[in-house]
Amino acid sequence: MLVLLAGACARQTSASDSDAVEIERLCFVPATSIQLFSGVSVETARPLLVSAFEITRGEWRAYTGSPGVTLDPLLREVQEGWPESSDDLPASFCTLSEARAFAQSRGMRLPSAGEWLAIAVGSAGSPYPWGTSDVLSVANSLDLALLEPMPVGSFERGRTHSGIYDLSGNVAEWVEGSLDPQSPLAWAMGGSYLRRKARLYEPREGLAGIQHVELDPEHRAIDVGARLVADPREYLLRCEAELARIPRARERLFAVGRRFGAAAVPVLEAVAQERPESEALQWLLEGARS
Repeated sequence: MLVLLAGACARQTSASDSDAVEIERLCFVPATSIQLFSGVSVETARPLLVSAFEITRGEWRAYTGSPGVTLDPLLREVQEGWPESSDDLPASFCTLSEARAFAQSRGMRLPSAGEWLAIAVGSAGSPYPWGTSDVLSVANSLDLALLEPMPVGSFERGRTHSGIYDLSGNVAEWVEGSLDPQSPLAWAMGGSYLRRKARLYEPREGLAGIQHVELDPEHRAIDVGARLVADPREYLLRCEAELARIPRARERLFAVGRRFGAAAVPVLEAVAQERPESEALQWLLEGARS
């Protein structure tokens, strides 16, 4: 069985979860503001839906095979070298503008640098995505000396409390803007399999202590990819009719709502009031309230 939702609500391609639709691979992150150290605060000004996983090669391959998508020859050459068995690996070698175009094709976007960091540190401002202490074998970093990407979501113990994987290691992730208004360069955040695992931020080092690399927006690298975020209201209003038609929709959307949790209830209530006839939104809300 394949579940396929058209356009911006498309099925996520993953050998580990071939029947999943996109909403089942999104996490709810409440609005939050955290002061990490003197002079540096980060926030998600509004709640976000965040991809649990980095963009995969399978998703990228499907996107670049769509009508109207033109590939840069350098990217095409690299992509043609990806075996189909690698569809669960994170996509890489895209420029910032190419990652942005992919996000827009899904009706989503890249997170800002501040949003990315707020998502990674969580409401507690933790120095690692998984918590307060360094732990062995929780991220695909150079410390493991694998020297290659791993399937997204491989490191269960490295995920955030919201259920987001690989915010440390695997591939670095393009973000919009930076935390340094003086820098003309773009940021990619989260480290990679070619970099040592590090804290998300070091207060004593200021902006230089925030884990990131500064790159030309047109830079390409085998260890730089991206992940997506979306506004919950916009996403749900766009997709609710299609969500209601997936197999076992009530059961699956109830489970998604339950995973989103009580923090998502106000958002889901507001959206459900806008579309009172929508069963899909009611099932999500029931799950979040349970």
